[in-house]
Amino acid sequence: MSLITALNGRNEIGRALSGSTLAGLALLAACSRSATDNAAETAAPPTEAEAVAVVDRTEATFTSGNAETIMAHYAPGAVFFDPSVAEPTDDRATATKWTENFVSMKPTAFSPGARKIQVLDSDTFITSGVGTIDAVVDDRPTKLAMRYTDVYEKQADGSWLIVHEHLSMPPKGAAVPTPAPAEMPPATNAAVTNAATSNTAEGNMTR
Repeated sequence: MSLITALNGRNEIGRALSGSTLAGLALLAACSRSATDNAAETAAPPTEAEAVAVVDRTEATFTSGNAETIMAHYAPGAVFFDPSVAEPTDDRATATKWTENFVSMKPTAFSPGARKIQVLDSDTFITSGVGTIDAVVDDRPTKLAMRYTDVYEKQADGSWLIVHEHLSMPPKGAAVPTPAPAEMPPATNAAVTNAATSNTAEGNMTR
């Protein structure tokens, strides 16, 4: 066998191997895309009933009297807007302090009002409304009201936690919603005291 013939043979083998390798890589990429597509298809968004159950579990902690129990329903790095503070915070210690202040008000009842649920995708939904809560402010029983928006995000372990909370006061003089007896799950939003103590005259709540 001449040198030229041997070299040509090696080139042919190289081209064959190269083509085989490319075909294999293309097959692997296609399989990967298929697996990703299948995973996306199987990750169905929560139903409204499932989202309501998640929110009910969160709100059920608001009258627990335990700040840590309440804060366990907020994701690390969650952003909080408090109506009595100009800037939002994602500082866990600050949010926990607000919650401790709320707990000190001895809340005994919470109603989410006419709660709205918006399911955005398989990992995100929003709940909003005007909530009311019975608490003790300046040694007097007080009904507080607060508009709330909470964004829930599904975590890696399958749990749902709040990643964003925005609270605001109803317009001054606005009527406070009167909850029906059937809609009294114990709870309160995680931001209920700074404004409640500084705005007692308005009868509003914040954390």
